[in-house]
Amino acid sequence: MNRFLLFIPLLFIGLIASAQNFEDISIDLGIDFTHDDNELNMGGGVAFFDYDNDGDEDLYLTGGAQYDRLYRNEGDGTFTDISFIAGTFVSNLGHTIGVTTGDIDNDGFQDILVTNFQEDLNLGDTIIGFRNFLLKNNQDGTFTDIGIQAGMVEEGTSFSAAMGDVNLDGYLDIYIGNYVTKLGFADGPGGGFTHKCGANHLYINNQDGTFTEMSEEYGVANAGCTLGTLFTDFDYDGDLDLIVSNDFGQYVIPSAAYRNNYPDPTFTDIMPDGLSAIYGMGTSVGDFDEDGDFDYYETNIGRNILHKNEDGNAFTDWGTEAVCTNEWVPGTDQRATGWNSALQDFNNDTYLDLWVVNGRISATSDTLVIPVQGYENPNAFFMGDGDGTFTDVSSAVGMDDPMVSRGGAFADFDNDGDLDVCISTLDVIFGATPDWEPHILLYENTATDLGNYLQVRLTSTDSAPNGIGSKVEIYVDGRKLIREIGGGSGHASRNSLRAHFGLGEYAAIDSMRVLWTSGHIDVLYQIDANQIYDLTEGTGFGVSNNNIEINGLQIFPTLLEKSDELQVRWQDETALSYSIMDAAGKEISKGILSRPGSISLQELGLQSGIYFIQLNGKGIHTEKIIVQ
Repeated sequence: MNRFLLFIPLLFIGLIASAQNFEDISIDLGIDFTHDDNELNMGGGVAFFDYDNDGDEDLYLTGGAQYDRLYRNEGDGTFTDISFIAGTFVSNLGHTIGVTTGDIDNDGFQDILVTNFQEDLNLGDTIIGFRNFLLKNNQDGTFTDIGIQAGMVEEGTSFSAAMGDVNLDGYLDIYIGNYVTKLGFADGPGGGFTHKCGANHLYINNQDGTFTEMSEEYGVANAGCTLGTLFTDFDYDGDLDLIVSNDFGQYVIPSAAYRNNYPDPTFTDIMPDGLSAIYGMGTSVGDFDEDGDFDYYETNIGRNILHKNEDGNAFTDWGTEAVCTNEWVPGTDQRATGWNSALQDFNNDTYLDLWVVNGRISATSDTLVIPVQGYENPNAFFMGDGDGTFTDVSSAVGMDDPMVSRGGAFADFDNDGDLDVCISTLDVIFGATPDWEPHILLYENTATDLGNYLQVRLTSTDSAPNGIGSKVEIYVDGRKLIREIGGGSGHASRNSLRAHFGLGEYAAIDSMRVLWTSGHIDVLYQIDANQIYDLTEGTGFGVSNNNIEINGLQIFPTLLEKSDELQVRWQDETALSYSIMDAAGKEISKGILSRPGSISLQELGLQSGIYFIQLNGKGIHTEKIIVQ
């Protein structure tokens, strides 16, 4: 593991940690809601997304046996329930479980996919399914279910779903994880499970508002008991791979890590044998060790797994070394039950923290071959220590609520520069009866002594909408921090699509690189902290290509006075177009050079600083210039 260079003093880190607090404000905001368990004892999806493109993160909650809810963010720290108006008051046929969002038709507005499930309806041990809901955003604040006409008619016991551009055609495809269809239990000492589970679905976007189910063709018709799905580029090669978290992995089918073989339309499972033969609930993503690739945290009943990425070719379990296994309910000998999680920088100190949604399950010793969950099981929060390890500070930050939790998502819903959290809860109470009724947990990050931050919001032109699947890299003081847009939302939920970076004491970053799924790379320099930075694909500096076909190209001098002229020389007769941009990528001037010549800096009125000239001919060439 790489040892981090600790640029932030340890004292400063300690002060940030002590100031970290989360305050549940759901009741104050009128979000008095729980996921209706209806004895299923599972489910409860959360999605933060900007459905109306007003710059604020709105909130979607699945209801289970009751109607779902859509809350509009008013931009002033409050939410309004608009479920009836918006038409997202999804029918309670079946049992809505999970939710994900994405612009499936490239019209600039995010749509909603809600997974559906049905319980045992007096059919013995057989469980029937219902089709899932695909809610098209009508761009006027309303939604229409188009699931049937879109071709998503298969009925399954669906839990989690993910959207990502599998075939890199610029359109979002959909992967749906299905769960148990028939219960089964093994005889003999210790028992076990012989459950039958439905095969997962991969819907390829036909670019006309319809989808074609192609899980068999792509080799991802996983028939494990899937509770979590995640598109992510674990081998960092530009296409989206797929991680599937399976319950009862020791007895049915373990979790999988499918490598995308693009351009060949197939996937290959590279998960090491036995590593994920667990009660897999969901997986989150983040580069916890700062080695330049994504690592993955998978929740479980008992010991969770931190999958350390070994150069995109394999994974090793690093949970013990990183001190974040979340194995036991604090103060008891009972195993914890983890559901959702997130590897993100919640205290803005530049290091990833780990938030884990816990919630015990109702089970008896004759059906569960682990110790019975007889206690409340609080949520957990592990602070990143800056050296690849974590410290459990759940109580200190106010995150250890003992309600029965399942799904969850993060977003900066109040746009104040830190990440807030919403956790779904069930309408049941296990363990000691508290003096409150169960309700959704909407945690506002109320710490006042946090570090600086940078949030990046992407707008695509050739890539999948909102930059889903693209990677954002920032460079600061010799360090490289990476994030993935829509890279993971864990169990049944969807996180914000903004890339959030804590910057600690850094007032600016040296540079940023965005690797779009189209293959385009934008590079920007010297971006100030404490802002939401909006970037449209192709508006940064393209990758410099010094081998383009411009014979004898010369740009000089690159260190100039304000009164100097920038000379551009080449031997071809082809005219060149040029753009001059400042260090943040803002275009200052553009024009055409029909023959070798000069550009007057005095006429442009350039001040002292770093600038770039980008030449477009038979390719693109970018050169940095410094004005004294």
